[in-house]
Amino acid sequence: MPLTQSDAPVTLVSRFNRVLAVLFWIVCGAAAIGLVVTSGTRSYLDVVPLVVYIGVSAYFVLWRPSLTVDADGVHIENVTRRIDVPWNALVHIDTKYALTVHVPGRAFAVWCAPAPGATGALRASRDHRAQARGTVEADIVRPGDLPATESGRAAGIIRERWHALRDSGALDAGSAHETPTTTTWNIPALAVLSVGAILAILSIALF
Repeated sequence: MPLTQSDAPVTLVSRFNRVLAVLFWIVCGAAAIGLVVTSGTRSYLDVVPLVVYIGVSAYFVLWRPSLTVDADGVHIENVTRRIDVPWNALVHIDTKYALTVHVPGRAFAVWCAPAPGATGALRASRDHRAQARGTVEADIVRPGDLPATESGRAAGIIRERWHALRDSGALDAGSAHETPTTTTWNIPALAVLSVGAILAILSIALF
């Protein structure tokens, strides 16, 4: 069967978090250059572990996390683990604090799809009311569900695909408890973040 547009994989990342990652990298680079110019090579080498740790942490914590929605289900790439949720295991989607995928007995927050803060929620709500003026939807949508937010956009894509599969009869009703989710720990991220933290602390103590 040919792949339709609705079946095509969709991968989402946090644009805000990626901007923060770039800012961290710029600051780290500027700090490294500044140390070489003002303090010499010795001081630079003393703080290399800290600068590198901050830069690498920005990659794992801010740049790398993603969410992929495809024909098999929802795939969450968080900071230290990957969670694969088949469509048959999915029971609920929530956006109170961040996009959260619920399966029987467990819930997985999606790192790259946080709910908006107060300012972001106000701006997104204003834009949504302007577009949905005169409809009931304009007043009842939770801030985290607004399409202009990262959590709302991701939730909308998942719900659209989920409901389409349900309505087409492609899902096995009542099979959520028997459908396993898969969690895979990201060993490189765990190693880099934990060992790097120790080296960074030592560099600060010895600097």
